[in-house]
Formats: sequence, structure tokens, C-alpha cells
Amino acid sequence: MATISDIARRLRLSPSTVSRALADHPHINEETKARVRACAVELGYRPNRLARGLRAGRTRTLGLVVLDVGDPYYTEIARGAEEVALRHGYMLMLCNADNSAARGSAYVDLLAEHQVDGVLMTPADRTLSQAATARVPHVVLIDADSADPAVSSVSVDHELGARAAMEHLLALDHRRIAFVNWTLEAPHCAAAQRGVEATLVDHGIPLDPALLRVAERPDAAAAAAVTARLLALPDPPTAVFAYGDLMAYGAMSAAPVAGLVVPRDLSVVGYDDIPLARHLIPPLTTVRQDTYAIGRRAAEVLIEEIEGSETRQHILLQARLQVRGSTAAPRVTVSAASA
Repeated sequence: MATISDIARRLRLSPSTVSRALADHPHINEETKARVRACAVELGYRPNRLARGLRAGRTRTLGLVVLDVGDPYYTEIARGAEEVALRHGYMLMLCNADNSAARGSAYVDLLAEHQVDGVLMTPADRTLSQAATARVPHVVLIDADSADPAVSSVSVDHELGARAAMEHLLALDHRRIAFVNWTLEAPHCAAAQRGVEATLVDHGIPLDPALLRVAERPDAAAAAAVTARLLALPDPPTAVFAYGDLMAYGAMSAAPVAGLVVPRDLSVVGYDDIPLARHLIPPLTTVRQDTYAIGRRAAEVLIEEIEGSETRQHILLQARLQVRGSTAAPRVTVSAASA
């Protein structure tokens, strides 16, 4: 590969003159710039972006730490972020924490050692996000409340999204509604929990701790196990709201094992609206959040900060209910007064 020295030898110029000509320096005349550019094309010269970035105090690399790269929710966030990064000339490094705070912390250390310009974080807890902000110059949190107003964030109103799911089930006359979450430590999970509980209180329905469950992991198998235990209760739920479409899929898979049919005997609502949701049988009613847009917007905010913006942004996007075939009225209608 040709270098600046090769161009300088060919044109009998100093390397510094060639470098400044390629950088369109105002002190280099236009004729020299034209000769240098033509020679660069002839020799196949390509600039070393890393070296130029390091001299400018940047590497033009970004990190994205996700909880689970196998979850389509995070895949779509990564796709959105990658689109913006590529358009602005940045490389995106994807790091899979695999639902482990320790592994996520290790990736933050590696990203800091590689001198990334900034990191997008989808942390499970505030400790991990605080570790990132302490080690990386620019951080944008995704789906996490920032305790520090100096740290930008892009999130979704999950409390309102959870309310929409609950209102839908209540409108169908469900009163025994189970909510399957996967942690109460992550801010977005806590927000959804608040939405569920607040909606029940608003409708005068007592909170039943037996119907508010936390799965071991945010996946189908863990949700199926929780749903099986819910369906074995003396007074089982007629509907399950799972905080995640993969978990909703697990809840649906538990129904036939218990001799139930969705939605005739059990209604199921998910959250995210991943591509799989519309292809399930029956198609899944879910709360849709535009994860591609979340990733895209978070990357835009991060690059704006890297390139000099001193404004810190806290963006709250909206989720909306997508009604499909996995919800219906319960077979035996129970009035709120008799619940």
C-alpha cells in the first residue's frame, strides 16, 4: 500500500508538504494539491484513519454493550446504531454482556483500553453505567435512567407501555392478570412494574403478589417455567403479560402443557414487537417499541457529543400497543366487584 513518503519521492516534495496538501491546508497552493491528489490516486494511496484519529485525539470507534446479543431486541438496536456510525465514518464494536454484570464490566475495561471515542450502554444496573462513565469520555445510556444529568440517555416510556398492555387486558374483562418480569434492578423493568401495579390500583383491583413474578432470565424457557407455576395456582390467571416477546413466547408454550389454548383459555401479551411476534400461532399481541430507532437516535446523540456538542439529552420515546390474535375475553367473565 502506498504511503505519504511514496508520493513525496515520486513528486520530489517533502512528506510534510504532501500531508498538508492531502489535508487541503490553506498554505499549499492549488497546483501542488492537484498534483499530490493525482499521484495519490495513481499509487492507490489510502489514508490511515487510525493514525490520523490518534493524532487528533480520536480513534473513530464506538462501543455498544448489550445484555444479550441473541435477543432480537438488542440486535435491532445494534443495527440502528451501526447505520448511524457507518454514515459518520465510525466503526462500531459490539460487546455481548450475556446478562452478566461482571462480563459487561470487563467489556467496559477493554473498550477503555482500546481508547474508543464513546460507548452506548444497555446496562442491567446503575453500577455498570457508572463504571462506563468513569472510564470512557462519552457515554449514552439506552433504556436506563441516568442518575447523572451530565450523561445522555435514550429510553422508552415503559411505564406507559405497560399501562397500555394492562388496559387492553382489563378492557377484555380480565381480572386475574399475571405479570412476568425478569429483574427489578434494571430501571426499564422497574418502570414497567410500576405501570402494571398502578393500572391495577387505578381499577380498584387488589395487588396479588402471587401474580407478580420475576423469571430467572429474560428468555422463553425461564418464562415458560414461571407460567407453568402460575397456571398451577388454585386460582390461576386468565391472562399473562410478559415483559419481553421471547418471554411471552415461553408463556404461550406453557399453555398447551397445562391443557389450555391461547387465547381461548389464556391470553398472552408481550413487549418489544420483535419480528417473530407476528409469525407466532396465534400472532402475539405486544407493546411495540421501535428498537431500530432507539439505536439510531442513541448513536446520533453519542456522535454529536464526541464532535463537540456540550448539550446532554434525555430522550423519551413512546411505545404503542399492537393487538393481534393472542388476546381475547376470558371464557368466564369476572366482574371487578366480585374479583
